[in-house]
Formats: sequence, structure tokens, C-alpha cells
Amino acid sequence: MKVVRLIKSTKTGKNVRVCAVGDGGNDVAMIQEAHVGIGILGREGRQAARVADFAVPQFQHLQKAILVHGVWFYYRLTTMMAHILYRCFILVIPQFFYGFDSGFSGQPIYDTTFKVFYNIFFTSLPVLVFGILEQQKSSKELLQNFTTYKKYRGNSLLDLKNLIWWIFLFTWHTFLVVYFPRLVLSDVITHFDLGMYSQLLNSLIVTIPLLKVFTSAVYVNWILVASLAFSFISYLTYSLLTAEIIKYPWGGALQFAYFPLLSSPEVWFALTLTLVLSMLPDLVIGGFRRLDYLCQRDNVKSQL
Repeated sequence: MKVVRLIKSTKTGKNVRVCAVGDGGNDVAMIQEAHVGIGILGREGRQAARVADFAVPQFQHLQKAILVHGVWFYYRLTTMMAHILYRCFILVIPQFFYGFDSGFSGQPIYDTTFKVFYNIFFTSLPVLVFGILEQQKSSKELLQNFTTYKKYRGNSLLDLKNLIWWIFLFTWHTFLVVYFPRLVLSDVITHFDLGMYSQLLNSLIVTIPLLKVFTSAVYVNWILVASLAFSFISYLTYSLLTAEIIKYPWGGALQFAYFPLLSSPEVWFALTLTLVLSMLPDLVIGGFRRLDYLCQRDNVKSQL
């Protein structure tokens, strides 16, 4: 415990996080004093493991716990937080922009049921699966190359540069969702009313976050694909139920708006073009990052 306090009291200790590892009862105070405590399930009992943040059966597992699971956990948590904030912003900001068109009269652009189901069924499950299963790099690559761990030690995924990138993304996506389809379709489709515009907007702010999760994932597995399919099918089912298959008992702007949109080639063109333009920054930046990663991996292999 005194060693941990000594490290914290130094000038350099104020900017670092201390990890304490122990396997016995005499290490309990040290583990509790450290920022992160790891207990070893050894012959001296389980006192250290019970008070620790993490427990491993043997000392040889420490390397994988820090260099592999530590990197995975940090990347999953920070990226999942960014996705959660992103999908909330892309839901709320269009209502703000619509206020300029409605004179800030309080006219909602979304149906009440859509706002309820958006975070429950339409967009939450893929983000949760991403936060549990995502692996930016395999365990073998992380054990062979420590540069990823060194890069993340400075909380690089939550720095100002990444914050500006995420702000640019949801601003760009929101601008496209609100204005681009209306610009394309306002002079093409007659009777382009609030119901059609709201239904078109709903489709975009559901599909874009799902595509964002899919393009962000490196470890694409069947559970992630199934969660994306479930979310999209849930939205399609909701759209059909609120249209003409089952009459919307309390009315609303969405009724009788879904099938006219589906029968219009111009709508499909506007949807496709909006999705392509919205995903273009992700695909370009993602391609450069992938190319940089492959170059770094080849350099590491050549040094081994």
C-alpha cells in the first residue's frame, strides 16, 4: 500500500494509473489503494481475488489480461459510448432543424411510438453486441505487437481529434437526412406531405446508425449480423403495422404514407444516394486506417 501511495504522490504519478497485482491476504490493502487491482487465485487463498477488480488463476495470464483484454475492453467501451451518443444526436438534431421550417411551433417530426421504439428495438441491440464481442485486432496480433497498447494508454480514442470527428459525422449525417431527400423529392412527388417526409426520415435515421455499426466493426460475426437484421426487420414491421396492413387506431401522420413511398422509384433513388453520401466519409477514412494497419502489421512481421 505504501508503494502505491508513493507512486501516486510523485509528479509523474499524478498522470498515470497504478495497477497492483497480489495473490495473498497481505496484498489486500495494496490492491484496494491502486486504481486497478488484479488478484491471483493462488495457494495463499482468495482474499486478494475477492477485493480485486479482476482475478486471474495464474501469473502467466497477466500478459493476456492487460495486453489483449485490456485493449479489447477499452476499444469496445469507448466506441460503444460514441455510438450511443451518435444515434441519440441523429434522432434529436433533425427535430431542431425542422423547427426552422415549422416556425418553432412545436410540431413534432416523429410519431410518438417511433421515438419510444427507436432506442428499444431499432438501434440498441447492434451497439450492445458490438460492445461485447468486438475485437479490433486478434489476440495473437496484440501479443506480438505492443504498439496498440501503448497508443491507447493516453486515452487516444476519447481525445479532441476523435471528438471532432464524431461531431462532424453526426452533423454531416443529420444535414443529409433532413435536407437532401426533401431537395430531391419535393419537385418530383406530388403531395409530399409531413407523413411521407417523416416516414422517409424515420427510415434514414434507423438505417444509417445500423450501417455505421457494421462499417465500424472489424470482427464481423453472425451474432452482430443477426442483431442488425433483427433491428432492421423490427423497423420494417413497425412501418407496416403503422401503415395500411393494420389500421393505426389513433391516426397519425404515418398512416397511408409507407406504401406510396415504396412504390416510387424516385424515393428509392433518394434513399440510396443519401445512404451512399452519408457513409462516404466512413468508408474513405476506414480505408485509409485499414491500409495503415496493414502497413504496420507488415513492418512488425519483417522485424520478427
